[in-house]
Amino acid sequence: MIVPSENVDVSGRALIAYGTIYYNLTTPDGWQTFSVSPELYQKPRFVQKTISEGNCNEIESKLEELKVEQVFAIGDKCQRFLDCKFEISMENENACLIKV
Repeated sequence: MIVPSENVDVSGRALIAYGTIYYNLTTPDGWQTFSVSPELYQKPRFVQKTISEGNCNEIESKLEELKVEQVFAIGDKCQRFLDCKFEISMENENACLIKV
């Protein structure tokens, strides 16, 4: 799952395409909005909102519900996951990979 920052301009669709092609990764965000039910399409949006609000227990619960194994967080969202005691697998100055 990709968690963008409001402060960094990155195309989530480009990241999804890159991960799919080069690493055989999937995401609950999906690629085509019409291929899933409206309810399923909204679930990742609720997770994004939960992350922005910073409720650590709710973040963990929502990620488990969607069976997310890793999160690619961008910018200030890395600190949000650190604050919630998630494990960072990899990081650089602009992004991090979180193990769920």
